[in-house]
Amino acid sequence: MIRELIEKIASGEWSPRRPIEVPMYEGGSQQIRMVPLESQVRLASHQGGIHPLKLYHMIQRKIYEDMLDRVDRSRIFKAKVFSILCDWEGECQLVEMFDDPIDEEFDYDQYKNDRDLIASYQKNMNRYEEELESNAGQGVDRKRINDLQSECDGCMHKLNDHREILLGNLNQYDPNYMDVWTHMATKGDSYYRDDIQKNPDPKYQAFANKQIDRVIPRNIQDVFLNATLIPILMKQENRMLLKSINELYASLQEDAAKLKYLIRQIPESDEPSQKSLIESIFEGLGFEESKSDESTLSDEEDPPTSASKIAEQVKSIVEDSDDEDDAEDEEDDEDADDEDEDDSDEEKTSQKGGLETHVLTFF
Repeated sequence: MIRELIEKIASGEWSPRRPIEVPMYEGGSQQIRMVPLESQVRLASHQGGIHPLKLYHMIQRKIYEDMLDRVDRSRIFKAKVFSILCDWEGECQLVEMFDDPIDEEFDYDQYKNDRDLIASYQKNMNRYEEELESNAGQGVDRKRINDLQSECDGCMHKLNDHREILLGNLNQYDPNYMDVWTHMATKGDSYYRDDIQKNPDPKYQAFANKQIDRVIPRNIQDVFLNATLIPILMKQENRMLLKSINELYASLQEDAAKLKYLIRQIPESDEPSQKSLIESIFEGLGFEESKSDESTLSDEEDPPTSASKIAEQVKSIVEDSDDEDDAEDEEDDEDADDEDEDDSDEEKTSQKGGLETHVLTFF
């Protein structure tokens, strides 16, 4: 089906500007159905396992090859095209007119493989998000997040490469010297035969008409027209691919932002520090925790002093000091109470007008 499609479009029999007739068999009888060329191209692409953009490019190259073959085989065709190219463009190299302008063709098969890798990554990412939700955000694995981030960056890089190729191809679908192609699409069969009538020799006229019929199809203007319309369909497929790539790239950007946020939330050490402030101070002063086993020391050897033991001793001293301060505060409170009672007695004595007799004993 692909071969037939390419041949009929390259020969001008089928064209994007009109629907094509497709025979259909329904109820045991044949019916003719009018189908747009784009629909037929998509059907053929699906059956052939290629992308429509690839099929359009194959049609385009077939048109170039056939035109170059006509230039080589027909002196009349070559002269007609040559005259317009030289007059309009000042360029008299016909070969360049039929060169393929696409430098690097978009590889849909590679894109499909990369898309499968992206789907695998997204599956892993979704599974990890579900685990985080079920664990209420606990148990975040730094290594796993780093692996996912690396995988996400790789997927974004692949998509960006495909996007750059499509953007570069977008301006390369038009044939070289597009104006000449468009102008030739307005020239019918009579344009190539008008010089024949100038020669009165009937033998020459018969020979020339036979050569034209053998090399130049009567609908040659449709072939030139197809060469100018196919790029429009190629740009349409290009933009559809760009849209899908951009949407996929945007979803990866969201994943990258999530992973970056998770990495910022993870502490450098997964194990929280259990050291007290005093231990940290003494370790900063050079007292390292002893790693030796005290049970291996002899009875005469004293175990090395560690930062934790020094911290415990300092803490004990501080607590003892706090207890002594509390005791002194209680004694001061008792003395204050006694002084208050003495003051109260003196006030009572003064109120009696000094009638009481006090006995003073010196010995």
